[in-house]
Amino acid sequence: MRIDLRRASREERGFTLTEIAIVLGIIGLILGAIWAAASAVYSNIKVSDAERGITSTAQAVRSMFAASNSTGAAGAGTIITTPGMLPIEWTTNGAVPAYGNPWAPSNIGTFGFVLGDSGHLSDFAIELDGISGAGCAALLNYYTSAASGVNGGQVTGLIGTNLVVGAAASGTAKAASAAQINTYAAASGCSTATPTTSGTDGNNNVAIWLDMSKM
Repeated sequence: MRIDLRRASREERGFTLTEIAIVLGIIGLILGAIWAAASAVYSNIKVSDAERGITSTAQAVRSMFAASNSTGAAGAGTIITTPGMLPIEWTTNGAVPAYGNPWAPSNIGTFGFVLGDSGHLSDFAIELDGISGAGCAALLNYYTSAASGVNGGQVTGLIGTNLVVGAAASGTAKAASAAQINTYAAASGCSTATPTTSGTDGNNNVAIWLDMSKM
């Protein structure tokens, strides 16, 4: 019996560097796709948490002031956040006010609170400060004029949004202003800049304005 030495040599030589590089490249592409998909899912979860939290907070505000249909705010931008008004999972580690946001709930440099408007006492804003650029864009793309129940949309009582870009500050109503009611901020204005507050990806402060008399 004869042995074909050339055939045996080909079968035993293994992979070339080029073949190994191709395999590693394919593995890298697969891992990259998995990472991108996981990141997108994680980001979507945070956006969903924010939307649910804003909805539940709006319902809590409406219930709290149902009898008078007024927040009773003494001045424009007065913080009226009370315990239990915002989702407990947004609680920070001792900041004042004591709530953060879904993108960095445990960071004292991010804030969530409810504001009243003295000019129109049935109006109030749910403000989230120090949120990511992606989160900012997602919220402003969701809470648009078309989404307002006033215009036949799905968000009852929505009357406007506002965006201010800058470092979040405890107890400061940076994003909310009565002058911004009935206007809607564009997602294109959201910042993706390096944050000045650790734990955030951007310094976007978004206020969602609602009117109890339209809820």
